[in-house]
Amino acid sequence: MDFKVLKDKSFENNLGIIFFICSLIFILIMILLSFNRSIWSDEALTLDIINQSYFGMIQLTASDVHPPLYYIIIKTTLIIINFFKIPFDEIICGKLVSVFPFMLLALFSVIKLRKEWNYLTIGLFMFTITSMPQLMMWGTDLRMYSWAMFFVTLTFIYTFDVLKNFDKKSWILLTILGLLAAYTHYFAAVAVSIIYLFILLNLIKNNSKEIKTWIRVVMVSVMLYMPWFVVVINQILRIKNNYWIQAINFKSIISYFYFITSPSSYYDLIYLTSFDFYGSLLLLGIIILVILMFKLDDKTEYDYFALMGVLIPIFTALFGVIVSFLLRPVFVDRYLFPALGCFWFGISYGLNRFYTKKQIFLPLILILIIVSGLNIYNILDYNYNTYHTVKDLEKFINNISDDDIIVHNHVQLYSLGDYYLSNNTNYMNFEYLNVKKFYGDALNSTDNVKKYLINNKTVWVFCLNKDENDFVKNWSKKGFIVKKYNSYNLEFYNFSIYKIS
Repeated sequence: MDFKVLKDKSFENNLGIIFFICSLIFILIMILLSFNRSIWSDEALTLDIINQSYFGMIQLTASDVHPPLYYIIIKTTLIIINFFKIPFDEIICGKLVSVFPFMLLALFSVIKLRKEWNYLTIGLFMFTITSMPQLMMWGTDLRMYSWAMFFVTLTFIYTFDVLKNFDKKSWILLTILGLLAAYTHYFAAVAVSIIYLFILLNLIKNNSKEIKTWIRVVMVSVMLYMPWFVVVINQILRIKNNYWIQAINFKSIISYFYFITSPSSYYDLIYLTSFDFYGSLLLLGIIILVILMFKLDDKTEYDYFALMGVLIPIFTALFGVIVSFLLRPVFVDRYLFPALGCFWFGISYGLNRFYTKKQIFLPLILILIIVSGLNIYNILDYNYNTYHTVKDLEKFINNISDDDIIVHNHVQLYSLGDYYLSNNTNYMNFEYLNVKKFYGDALNSTDNVKKYLINNKTVWVFCLNKDENDFVKNWSKKGFIVKKYNSYNLEFYNFSIYKIS
């Protein structure tokens, strides 16, 4: 090998190390973001669930639409911290628990991945899963998404070992990690199922003798998931006729792509409020890269494996869309999160594969860096605003007496109110007569408000800004004096607080 090639290889490795160091900085940013106590309704639900006993927690989880492992992880972590008498804030600790999988993936990259993959692939992989759109935002969420991605990604990585070595250890690890993913999020289970199908196709083509082992692994996995499968059936039956996810349309499908590539805010992505130039540019670059990977004449086992990683979230989304059309809508863009570790690993390898093709490599790297920078800027700005909003809201809440009555005009506002105002009596607006578990009692009529006022109780109403005009008009007609105190923009909610007299 001549000196020029050796020098180029050395620079390639150094570039990988630089990207890896950047990922460690991004993980540090995620740790700092965890000290923002702003939460949304799903996170409030997490806090409600983990404050139950283990048995009660599993019962509540069964009444929800998710499997229980994440809640067990976070509850056990808090119990251990409490055992050592370490003072903690459950919101901050819960968010740090969500960041922990990224730390584990960094450690896994150093210990395991570097034995099989080169520095540039590993560095880009860690860079992308810590800084690409939505990963940092949802990675600090008090939900199960980062853990689901962690288990799916490790299942994917050990798939390579299975297909290369066909050894007992790799099959066992694949089975365990796949089960952990399935017990964390249902679309993580879908992603793992897709991985298993890819393994089967590979075995049919290259090693049919191992199909028996594959069948045994699938049977063991099904048997070990069976205790929760009855719950899954009940959850499906319960949501079949009524669920919060809206019908999937063309906009929804487009948003899946932008969820992966666009540094815009999540709100903008949900409603596609603006065309995102850089998200579109990155999406176009990825499409070109994947096409070039498919067209390679000298594809190796590494190339096929990387392409499998890219396809996993695509087939996960396809499955979600098909089920949504056949049964009822069950898929939203953030359910892609568990499969994104596989996706960015495949893209990272693809970039490394075309490292010598500077006309391909350099523009894509530049776009990645720009999107990463914009994404982190938007997240820091968003967290700065929500951090101060929570501070203002908590100051206001501290002035509310425990005897005051709180009425919410929306289910998700109720979830937040029930956490921040847990000492108060929280009600849903009288219009929500079908509110059941998780969502508290409904206020059956405004007559009850009058009774509270007669008994010298103070009544506050938390109302979404989009409903303000109707709320003020309707309650004023009923003889109430409605006084607005303040407005807040917290997470996904713009709402105002009113005092009723």
